[in-house]
Amino acid sequence: MTNNLRESEVRKAQVSFDQSKENLKNSKIYAPFDGVLTMAVINEGSSVVAGQIIAQISSFDEMQFEGNVSESDVLLIQEGMSSEIEIDADQSLKVFGEVAHVSPKSLTDQGLITFPIEIPIDIPTDILLKEGMSAVAEVVLYKEIDKVLVPLDSVETSDGISRINVYTNETIEERIVELGGNDDFWVSILSGIEAGDKIVIESALTGTEEFEIDWED
Repeated sequence: MTNNLRESEVRKAQVSFDQSKENLKNSKIYAPFDGVLTMAVINEGSSVVAGQIIAQISSFDEMQFEGNVSESDVLLIQEGMSSEIEIDADQSLKVFGEVAHVSPKSLTDQGLITFPIEIPIDIPTDILLKEGMSAVAEVVLYKEIDKVLVPLDSVETSDGISRINVYTNETIEERIVELGGNDDFWVSILSGIEAGDKIVIESALTGTEEFEIDWED
């Protein structure tokens, strides 16, 4: 009888011990990814309830730019467009990414309507960024490679035909050109002139001004 009681007590003690080990194991909280603790809401010994936020972990291997685009520009931006991001803390530092999300819902601040966008950043291994840094993103709306660029003011268009004045052999020759995209200052030329040609445009100071054509960077 005594031995049976002792065996029963040992089993109960073992169950209690195993339960205590499991409780101790569950008292440790593990983040689902590697990162840095950026915010701790509670202190050691504090009580918590289910669903309560107790800390914030940031992973610097995966960061994204979050910004706002004006309503006048938001229709021009699409997911997948390339972006160059300049960090305010070091304006010589630039990182790159692609637009991942353009919010369909606007924000209004003092009458100004904007739309949030998100751009995951490709971070080189030799660059250390910190959460909350200020930055400015430039989204590439249109890109052409190995095309001639000229000032938009140098092009005259009438009846759907575009022309440019080219200086050659000490004379000015009018050439018909095919236009590509423009950024309201430069316009790409698909055909009609070549790199090295000199174009002539009106100048407010001298009446004419010469430009030598170069390739787009």
